[in-house]
Amino acid sequence: MVKYGKILLASLVVGSSTAFAPSQPRVYRSALYMSDEAPPAPPAAAPPAAKTTAIVPINEETVEFTAGLLGGVVGFAVGGPVVGALAAAAANYASKTDAEVGEILSAVSKTSIEIFNYVSKLDSKYEVLDKAKV
Repeated sequence: MVKYGKILLASLVVGSSTAFAPSQPRVYRSALYMSDEAPPAPPAAAPPAAKTTAIVPINEETVEFTAGLLGGVVGFAVGGPVVGALAAAAANYASKTDAEVGEILSAVSKTSIEIFNYVSKLDSKYEVLDKAKV
């Protein structure tokens, strides 16, 4: 009975680990054309893209998300993961209201997004993160 248990356990481990293995690459085949039709011209090679920064647009959706994120961080720092989740939900809800608390949270969220955008621009200009990776 022990041998069967070990075999079953080994097959379950191997079976679950194959879920993370890469699948076989797909083979793409070209389309067939009639003798009178010419294949379309290949697209021109695009010039290499310039290095861009990840700038976050300041709109209603990102402000509400940032309010929830900041509320979650503060709640997590004060009382752990449960308080963090509750604070994130409360801050997200409060940022959607027209009350004074919502206006304050929206202003703080906009300011934090602007700070993030500014730091992203500085990083793209001076490449601080690339130098710090070495």
